[in-house]
Amino acid sequence: MIPDDAITPYAPLLPVGASVKTVTVEAGGIINSANAATLSLTGSNDVWNMETNGLFNAGNSTVTISNTSAVSSITGNSDFYNLTVATGASLRQANNSRIGVAGTLTLQGTGTLDAVSNTNTIDFNGTGNQTIPALDYFNLVLSGARTTNSITLASSGTIGVFGTFTPSATFTSGNDTVSSSTVSLNGTLGAQIFSASFGFNNLTINNTSGVSISADQTVAGTLTFTSGKITTGTYKVILGSSSPCTSGTVSGAGSGKYIYGNLRRYVTNTADPVIGFDIGDGNNYTPVSVAFTGTTSGCGYIDAQTSVAQPPVESGLSQTKYINRKWTLTNTGVSGFTAFSSTFTFVAGDKVGSPNTAALVVRRYNGSAWSNTTNGTRAALSTQCTGLTGFGEFALGEDECAGTLLWFGGTSTDWNDGANWCSGSVPRIN
Repeated sequence: MIPDDAITPYAPLLPVGASVKTVTVEAGGIINSANAATLSLTGSNDVWNMETNGLFNAGNSTVTISNTSAVSSITGNSDFYNLTVATGASLRQANNSRIGVAGTLTLQGTGTLDAVSNTNTIDFNGTGNQTIPALDYFNLVLSGARTTNSITLASSGTIGVFGTFTPSATFTSGNDTVSSSTVSLNGTLGAQIFSASFGFNNLTINNTSGVSISADQTVAGTLTFTSGKITTGTYKVILGSSSPCTSGTVSGAGSGKYIYGNLRRYVTNTADPVIGFDIGDGNNYTPVSVAFTGTTSGCGYIDAQTSVAQPPVESGLSQTKYINRKWTLTNTGVSGFTAFSSTFTFVAGDKVGSPNTAALVVRRYNGSAWSNTTNGTRAALSTQCTGLTGFGEFALGEDECAGTLLWFGGTSTDWNDGANWCSGSVPRIN
């Protein structure tokens, strides 16, 4: 037991080769470390207990959990340099505890770490290069001023996070290296919240309560939905990257498993790419796909989102038989294609007034005027339009243009251009 430093002349200096059953640092107590000091903890239960305001100046020391016959635990708020769980040993983090690791966290052989049975935090807070092992964490923090050094996520296995993931480390020329890593958000105690931007390689959503983001999140590889949706608010999920140019992939999306909000997808420079947008609103999965004709270039991106909305009168769509939804597609930097088609998927609850889905048409709004599109394949819960060259806002409903004199003005100011009229033809007075 290490008492309050104020009542002892000197604080203990951890040597090389120390071995004890347990360590308790009382409030105000201090342990310092000699160069390359080592400590083996051989006891069980609370083998390391750091009371409030206790302090371990870890230096470059290594603390090893060594008991192979009972579960050991760490309580309180402690910063280690290297923390090792020996083969055959088991470490459990106590409730409301925090473990800081400035060097390496190592599980040797069959050594185990239970960091999810209780609410706690592991903080990789060094200033040098660090690798984050593929383990299950409750709260995971990546912190520290790294300058030219980097944080590398394990390239095999899965880094599971049950609570919050906080990537707050700062760099000058270093970075977060995600390589072939996979992070899984698999909480069971309500929605998980991301408050800082991060660039993932692979990301898995496995939380029935879903995930909310308060900063943009990027997934360069595969976004996998096992359960739950991502709620973006005013932020967005970015899928793929510009360097290298990739579109990323989505796996497992469907009812209850999609992006509620804003999705950005990069479009690779390939022939006739088809890009899907697994989006919906707070209740329903209502995706849209874009199939390009021709070879795209520019490695730009498309932003997509959908929401409940009645088509306006000026769209030329029926106000009594329509799909109560709009989709917005915005192109930034995608070029080279000659045309594209879009397929819009809706749910039965979106149908207002029992519209004939075989007669649905799609209208596009470019920000200033509505225009007709060319009908494609129509099914019970989806409608396609073809031959598009421009993006914008899209609405679906039965056609009310026939026989009307509604001006679209979507092509030009030319009265005699039928494309400027809802009916597709110039009105004539006989």
